[in-house]
Amino acid sequence: MKKTLLFLLAFYAFVFAQNAWINEIHYDNSGTDVNEFLEIVLDSTANDTLSNYEIMLYRDTGTIYGQKTLDDFQLGSKDSTFKIFYLVFPLNGIQNGDADGLCLAYKGKLVDGQFLSYEGTLTATEGPATGLTSTDIGVEEAGSPAGHSLQLGGTGIMYEHFAWEDPQPETPGAVNANQTIAKPPILPEPTNHVTNFEVSEVTHKSVTLTWTGSVGDQLPQKYLVMAKLAEAVFPEVRDSVVIANTQDWKNGYAVQNLYHKDGDNEYTFNGLLDGLEYHFIIYPYTNSGPDINYKTDAPVPMDSVVTAFLPITPIADVRQNLSSLKGTDVKITGIVTAVKDGKGFFMQDQALPWSGIYVYDFDMVDSVDLADSLIISGTVSEYDSLSELKSLMYFNKISKNVPLPMPYPVKTGDFSKEEYEGLLVKVTEAICVSLPNTNGNWGVDDSTGVCLIGDTLYKYIPELESIYNVTGIGYQRVRGNSINFRTIEPRFASDIFKITTAPVITHIGSSARVPAADADFLDTVMVTSKFEIDTVILKYSVNQGAAQSVTMNPAGNDSTYTAAIPASAYNDADAVQVWIFATNTNFDTTESEVYGFFAGQSNIGALLQLDDQKEMVYKGLYARTSGVATAANGVLSDEDLSVSIQDEAYGAIRVFKYDSVNFVMTPGHNYTVTGKLEQYNGLNEIVPDFLPGDIIDNGEGVMPEAFTVSIENLLNGAESFEGLLVRVENADKVASGGSWPGANNSANMTITDDGGTNELTMRIESSTGIGGNPEPVWPQHVTGIFAQYDYATPYEEGYQLLPRSMADFADAVGIADRMESALPKDFALHNAYPNPFNPSTTIGYDIPADIKNPTSVSLTIYNTLGQKIKTLKPQVTAGRHKIIWHGLSDQGIPAATGIYFVVFRAQDVQFTKKMILIK
Repeated sequence: MKKTLLFLLAFYAFVFAQNAWINEIHYDNSGTDVNEFLEIVLDSTANDTLSNYEIMLYRDTGTIYGQKTLDDFQLGSKDSTFKIFYLVFPLNGIQNGDADGLCLAYKGKLVDGQFLSYEGTLTATEGPATGLTSTDIGVEEAGSPAGHSLQLGGTGIMYEHFAWEDPQPETPGAVNANQTIAKPPILPEPTNHVTNFEVSEVTHKSVTLTWTGSVGDQLPQKYLVMAKLAEAVFPEVRDSVVIANTQDWKNGYAVQNLYHKDGDNEYTFNGLLDGLEYHFIIYPYTNSGPDINYKTDAPVPMDSVVTAFLPITPIADVRQNLSSLKGTDVKITGIVTAVKDGKGFFMQDQALPWSGIYVYDFDMVDSVDLADSLIISGTVSEYDSLSELKSLMYFNKISKNVPLPMPYPVKTGDFSKEEYEGLLVKVTEAICVSLPNTNGNWGVDDSTGVCLIGDTLYKYIPELESIYNVTGIGYQRVRGNSINFRTIEPRFASDIFKITTAPVITHIGSSARVPAADADFLDTVMVTSKFEIDTVILKYSVNQGAAQSVTMNPAGNDSTYTAAIPASAYNDADAVQVWIFATNTNFDTTESEVYGFFAGQSNIGALLQLDDQKEMVYKGLYARTSGVATAANGVLSDEDLSVSIQDEAYGAIRVFKYDSVNFVMTPGHNYTVTGKLEQYNGLNEIVPDFLPGDIIDNGEGVMPEAFTVSIENLLNGAESFEGLLVRVENADKVASGGSWPGANNSANMTITDDGGTNELTMRIESSTGIGGNPEPVWPQHVTGIFAQYDYATPYEEGYQLLPRSMADFADAVGIADRMESALPKDFALHNAYPNPFNPSTTIGYDIPADIKNPTSVSLTIYNTLGQKIKTLKPQVTAGRHKIIWHGLSDQGIPAATGIYFVVFRAQDVQFTKKMILIK
């Protein structure tokens, strides 16, 4: 008993260190809003600086529109235990709902459970709640009178002890009307269940439940109300286990804890999908935290219903009936014709007028790509005269890379019609009549009138009086009362074609995408022009050397030309860049884009040359390389081929191809891969064109040993480690750095191995099967593939550790002791530590008891050219030994920054480890 008491006291003392919560809100009333305010309760024993606490106000888009620190608040009631602070905002200082919210943070970190919203939920895109979905408090101020507010009620000393109540007379700076701030008594289980629990109202996106509150000798303090899809499973309800509010439906269910009321009760679950079966259940309970006591005796009240079906509406019907459909929900299907970074995307269901629309959604835009086929539902709206669908409720990606609708031909003089808004259109043979103005728009005219070309999706500088074909999205801009115009918005460079008399070069093909080092490279192009072609020259450079030229010869009567780069021009792993230069008799010239190849077979490291922006120098070239797969296909993605391969020289690259998750790649097998070098958000990739032909399974290889490295050294030498299998020892999770994922979920967690000085994102993909397993006890030794996901150049951020399964987590207790407990049985060379290093590193090696020839033992340092740098003097007796290399050569000269290899030789064995010196 004493043990339990001490534990509880320690628990409460820990909680009190940052025990603060949002206690009362007034954001709306009938008529003009009056005295909008917030109230915060803070533990008096915290003795902390008030400015460490901060309130952020969130709009429904997930962005912050206001923030205040607690030292801006007025102090109201206080006692030896708690202080109550409140702040009255200026007129309309707190937004009136439609899923607006707020959060409470301490020193920039979200206070647990304090990301709240009213009239719906939202997902934060900035601030301390970034990436999290808010908890709807379940009550709202819909037409309540001035002088009322939303308040927590109940008895307790922590947020979870209370529940939000319907509007009642406000109490800014004082304890709420139905609130007692004191440690709650431990109550027995409620006597009875609720009665008359049933679905009272159903729409396509919401279900309203009603019930009569429990009666009996012991009334409940709260109700646990849960909803789930028919095929999902409710969380297990048992005493002492708190089930927190969740309304994101990620696991197929939603949860809301509600305060007990006598008589009639009501609650609405939102965010449901149309035409699906949902089940609902309710449990009364008393107490909170480890003392929570549910009534679980059968029969537990429950009900079920199928939500209303929302039929698919043609986009043209939405657009042509916009005024009557505004504010209503519709479901549409179509193809994504353009993506507006970070904000929304355009969809189209036919290549006809009225058939395009803009979809405004911050949450889903990152999941959308050009040429995706979607079914979505949302609310019809109009913003600055642009028709749109927003607040998506349903999102289903049917397929990817489907054919885009043909651009609808329009005349420049007719483009101002409403029917072209949101539609993929094209104007042809239009002359540029004006250069970009201050709004970024330039004018073109095909002799029927001027229309404007915008720069919302792609910026282009035209040439005055040049003739263009322009493809793009019909768009409308309204700025205040003075600017109202429609534009065609090109999406990328290929949407703008300058009509010219210069030669047009089309690549037909080559003898091989990656020729053998002893084979010529034969290239074929088609060159056309209004004037006679004068010369066609194949130009190339090897390893970015001087350009060489080969005259291309006609290959028939179809304007094709051929030429060969001789095999003598290149060797294995040489980078050969190729481009075509053509002239005509009108003295017009054209030069093609650069393409090319790495000749023969290349090691991975040769492919990964980066510029000062960390972009691949040879992106777009084809290459052939080999390495061992460090994970099975399907582990890092459940849709695409995504497997890292690693070679013996510590080079690694991701093999990637869309929609190829069923292609088999086996961990530990060696593969030869042919493909194009690409880079996605900083991650280096090789993308095969054809499966299975471009990937050859060479059979079982040797699975690389994970490279043990600290987070500090990982980040300092990040590009050297990208793609490699690495191991971070004694990793601990960072508070507020993400949560362990549930079943079938992904998660980003932050880990550190030095108390928080250096931190790294640990990305757990849902496809690994890690989610849903019990979270390991931290600290852990974590193994995984080192990767990158950076949104913009320079690619110097966004590094991640990707564990492949639960086997990549190992307890960090007692390993060093166990390693030292016995003499080694075999020769071994261990990873240097630290690594990367500056100026010195420690190298561990093992010599077994049965060594027969001690004089054969040697340790030698080499550079990447194979030149010997340093001969170390190891101990040759049996045991586990360590030796320090101080980064000096045999001549005492400091070694330069770079990659080095330590080679351990003994009797008939040899081991090699990679080290990185960074100065």
